[in-house]
Amino acid sequence: MRRTWLFLAMTACAQEYDVTAHVDVDPEAVTECDFDEVDGAPGFSAYSCNPVFTTSDEPWAGVLGSTTFLESSVVQHPFYQIWYVGWPDADAEDRDFQIGTAISADGTEWEAHGDNPGWDKAAADAWDGDDIQNIKVAWDDRTQQYRMAYGGISRDYFFGIGTAASVDGVHWVRDPLNPALSLSAAVGDIDYAWPVAYTIDDGQHTALFAGTDSEEGALDLYELTADDPVGWPLAEPRRILEAGAPGAFDDEGFLDAALVHHEGVDWLFYIGFGR
Repeated sequence: MRRTWLFLAMTACAQEYDVTAHVDVDPEAVTECDFDEVDGAPGFSAYSCNPVFTTSDEPWAGVLGSTTFLESSVVQHPFYQIWYVGWPDADAEDRDFQIGTAISADGTEWEAHGDNPGWDKAAADAWDGDDIQNIKVAWDDRTQQYRMAYGGISRDYFFGIGTAASVDGVHWVRDPLNPALSLSAAVGDIDYAWPVAYTIDDGQHTALFAGTDSEEGALDLYELTADDPVGWPLAEPRRILEAGAPGAFDDEGFLDAALVHHEGVDWLFYIGFGR
């Protein structure tokens, strides 16, 4: 992998740079391959050299599982991070899963962190000791740390949502109050299936979950917001999007989603599934 890092040099007493305007950069001008328009999706283009991340070449991550992605700006230069669950062998009966992270300046060339993996696997009999899925990472401005929400599975097939914190995005500490939310029983009137998005804004932790309020129902999209994830079970669920009409591509519900704020408008991009 090509190493692409951005370093900033500043003095303690004076600011020696000034950002005067945002600079728009054509992705094709800074990436190796072209972008092709996507049929049936006006305004969207796909990178012709996809996929851009299949394995990190780390011995502990021969197989990749759940991934999540975060973009931020440093002096108006985009800075991309990815987190991924990995384990060494696809044929292993007991998956020795870990979590690592990688960085990119253009979203196509990635460099894994040298301290990977920074996740201490739980004990085999813990509520999240058998598997971790659907990881989501957000940055908390108030506490100046990364927060992760993740789906955990026990060997007894208990499903729950846990959270962890990291000051560097590499080394994680689980919340001692985990699991924050049970997925094995209804919470109020809602059976939640899995998390699809997680954001933190002004100290408020908001998660989107696929869930249903009926035994036979499709998975709608619900929003839970609280001062801390441990408050999600007590939060009033808000259904923000219903599964598609019968016959639609998303008539069974939602698998994943991304929230994007662009030019004063909030956009929701999601992956749906159907019959």
